[in-house]
Amino acid sequence: MAARNSQQRAVSLRVKPVTAAVAVALGTLSTPLFAVEQSAARDEIVVNATRRETTAQEVPINISAISGEQLKEYQISNLAEFSRWIPGLTLVDQGARNGSPIIIRGLNLDELDASEISVGNGGGGTVSTYYGEVPVYIDLKLVDMERVEVLRGPQGTLFGANSLAGTVRYIPKAPDTQNFSSSIYGNTFSMEQSDDPSYDVGITLNAPIVQDKLAFRGTLAYEDRAGFIDYNYLVKEPGVSNPEPDFDLPASDPDSAANNLTAQKDANDAQTTVARLALLWDITDRVQSTLSYHYQKREIGGRQVNTRESMSQIEVGGAPLDTGNYVSGYRVIEPIERENQIFELDVVADLGFAELTSATGYTTYDEAGQRDQTDILLDLSLKYGYTYTEFPSFTAYTRDTRDQTRLTQEFRLVSPADGGRIDWIAGAFYRDQSFELDSLEFTPKYPQWLEDNGFIPAGSIPPDYSDLEYAAESTDEIEEIALFGEIGLQLSDNWHATLGARYFNIDNTSSGKTAFPIADCYSFCPPIDDPPFFYESEPVKQSWNDTIFKFNAAYNFTDNKLGYFTISEGFREGGANSQATCDENPSAAVCISGGQKLYTPDKTTNYEVGYKSTWLDNSLILNAAVFYIDWEDPQLTGFSEQGQVPITVNGNGATTQGIELEASWWITDQWAVRAAYAYSDAALSEDGPGPWEIGDRLPGSPRNQGSFGVRFLQPFSNGWELLVDYGLTSQSDVFTRLGEGEDCCRDGGPEYPPGEVLPGFTLHFASVTLSGDVWSAALYAENLTDKFAVTGVRQTPASVTRTGFGAPNGDGFAIRRYANYVVTPRTIGLDLRYRFE
Repeated sequence: MAARNSQQRAVSLRVKPVTAAVAVALGTLSTPLFAVEQSAARDEIVVNATRRETTAQEVPINISAISGEQLKEYQISNLAEFSRWIPGLTLVDQGARNGSPIIIRGLNLDELDASEISVGNGGGGTVSTYYGEVPVYIDLKLVDMERVEVLRGPQGTLFGANSLAGTVRYIPKAPDTQNFSSSIYGNTFSMEQSDDPSYDVGITLNAPIVQDKLAFRGTLAYEDRAGFIDYNYLVKEPGVSNPEPDFDLPASDPDSAANNLTAQKDANDAQTTVARLALLWDITDRVQSTLSYHYQKREIGGRQVNTRESMSQIEVGGAPLDTGNYVSGYRVIEPIERENQIFELDVVADLGFAELTSATGYTTYDEAGQRDQTDILLDLSLKYGYTYTEFPSFTAYTRDTRDQTRLTQEFRLVSPADGGRIDWIAGAFYRDQSFELDSLEFTPKYPQWLEDNGFIPAGSIPPDYSDLEYAAESTDEIEEIALFGEIGLQLSDNWHATLGARYFNIDNTSSGKTAFPIADCYSFCPPIDDPPFFYESEPVKQSWNDTIFKFNAAYNFTDNKLGYFTISEGFREGGANSQATCDENPSAAVCISGGQKLYTPDKTTNYEVGYKSTWLDNSLILNAAVFYIDWEDPQLTGFSEQGQVPITVNGNGATTQGIELEASWWITDQWAVRAAYAYSDAALSEDGPGPWEIGDRLPGSPRNQGSFGVRFLQPFSNGWELLVDYGLTSQSDVFTRLGEGEDCCRDGGPEYPPGEVLPGFTLHFASVTLSGDVWSAALYAENLTDKFAVTGVRQTPASVTRTGFGAPNGDGFAIRRYANYVVTPRTIGLDLRYRFE
């Protein structure tokens, strides 16, 4: 164990960062990391997705891996940028403000306009994510990474819950007990539409404390990324300022735009702080431990959202609300702050007959954010006749907080890779996690207006309530115990078969309560410190236990040509919606039907055939896979019976099928090309829920996705190297809601209006890098052609309307819920790096 790790470290130190990255042109790198020399013994990315170290090209599963050096070369700093190079992987880029859903092979039923409503750092959905050995979702800033792995297809036996479609694994660099090293970098870049430059700086230090025994590795990084979205319609004082003033009036008039509205340019800025500390101790020749801590904090100013041209039919203050590109029409700024902490202790012991791993993880997540809630309440006024639209200065916002903790423990025994005809894995897993979500909705000055206009008795709302209009609390406790294992048999020199299984028992307790202080004050206002106006639903306790399986057969046609067949299953636990049922609280503005209280686990079964091969003295690599996945009882976002609040419900069934192709070719010592392509046809296999029918296309991901890259490397006699890269990523159109054949999307009536088709787009990348033994400088451009492209939506075009009555000028309010998430405009930067050993 220790000897192999030391050998790998020694190899990596001999390869310059640019040379190490030259392996593959832009794309998914399930292929070797090529050194400059054209030889049969090339350096390859080592992965351990099967819990044994092997190369990505040798493992008989569908895996892509991008090394840390390649992440640097292509300026890949987050999941959104990473996903564009991985065939079959889609991340619905909603910017840093929103959790961006991860989709593999089209397995997604959530409408894009529904996923943005939830707060949190979520996004994993049908894809499990790991940091080292710790299962945790985090949109990680990719600093000091050894590699990032993507495992396509269900991974339930080894990676547990939420791996319905696959698994993404962040693998940070481990401390080196042999060599001192340090590196610093500085990256300055400028985006079109941004008034201010951005910068990203970091330092990494690796220091042996006791030679060959004890080492420390630490990383500190900070990024200040300017925004490019302007909020031009912000009200100066919610509840006082007119949100839709007359733009034709002079500034001296109190009803003019100048006296009621303000603007914030580049509002979606983001500041990210990252710190990682790791201590590796080779306790003996056979026992090694690593203790690490990872911290990430993000402060984000607003959404990466654009109020699109279709809003031009709605007038605000006598003028069309036509914001053009990169402008938000919302009334309240929407900042958010997220903080992640990951504590991990790994102990690995070589027992001779097997390697024992103990992986302990403890993670925390804290969030506090603000959302513009105005349009949601105005929309409810239209549906249910509420009086929000009668208040001339109506503006609403919501403040959300979320706390999450998770403790995981895994013990795993893995037999030696060369243990003979039989190999095996046996393990046990424990998870204890809790979620707490608090949401407070404020309608400034609205309660006082209700009193002044006789809707409620004068003086009936105590000052303690301030402008609180709605409150909700929910908690979720999950405990899981699982046993898993795999056994492999070498049937012949060329045949190998593996059978795996995982048994799990999950207990879930959910509870929630809601309050409507203003509505309740029509009759009675209790003290704020003892609020009996909370409608608390009975805690719901659920338990699930099941066993899922995996079968894999691999055949080596030659030493460098491998075929495999896999049947694998994935699962995700069910749960309960926190809202009270309408039977429990018939008069509530928000309630769910009895049938909406619980949602059940869902499961996927994957059938896959793959082929991996190298040709022409390992200079040409060709890989292919064909798959079919059946999805039972899929979970998706529905809406409450009353109030149209997002909840989770079960669908009846869906399938996805497709192909994935990868190719890379070192044509000469200097020229290399790379191409990747994925096709996923994902659709309902059964009718329902609601108006949906068999064959309706699943939303969120393109059917066609591809990437291409070419690079040129020129070494010089003085030891310097020049590397020129060009690449592009491309995807076809995306449905925002469940679709009917090629015509998106089926109209389910007022409650389920049709969605739309988001056009496909292509993004270009180019860089020129000059590097020596310790210095490197890269000039790069992302989104080279400054493509304006839409990645996701808020609501549907059907929500573009006017309330039609009431304030502010007898013409009602323009409902502005509909908007688009967009890609980052052209970015040009200079990256400087220095390292010494």
